[in-house]
Amino acid sequence: MCIGEFDKPLSWSLDASAPGDSTISRRCVLEHGYEALWLQFEINHKNYLLCCAYRAPSESLDTFNFLDDVLHKATRDNMEVNILSDLNCDCLKSALHQTERMEEFLMANELRQMITEPTRVSSTSSSLIDVLSYYIDT
Repeated sequence: MCIGEFDKPLSWSLDASAPGDSTISRRCVLEHGYEALWLQFEINHKNYLLCCAYRAPSESLDTFNFLDDVLHKATRDNMEVNILSDLNCDCLKSALHQTERMEEFLMANELRQMITEPTRVSSTSSSLIDVLSYYIDT
C-alpha cells in the first residue's frame, strides 16, 4: 500500500565500488484510478520514470487519460518515460477503437511501441496486446 507521494527511497548502485550513487522511488501518487506501478530513478544525472500498467479488456479507456496526465507532468519535469504494459489493445488491429486510442496516446506523448510482432499466437489467431514503449528523443 502506498502512503504519500513517495515511499521510502531505496539506495542502489550500478557500480559496486560506488554504493548508493542513485535512488529509486515508488511514485504512489501516480497510481490512482488504474492498475499501475510507477518508479522514478536517476542514472548518470538523467531522471527516468518507469510504468508497469494493466488495463482489463472490459475496462474503460480512461486509463489513457490517467497516463496522459502523468506524461504531461513528466515532460515538464524533464523525465524520460518508459511504459511496460498489457493495455489489451491489439496493435495488429488498428481499426479497433481501443487500439486507435492507444496509438493516439503514443503519438501525442512521443512514445514508440518497441514490440512489433504478435505476443499471443494460437493455431487460429494472433494478437499484439503487450506494450513496451519509450520516449522518442526528438
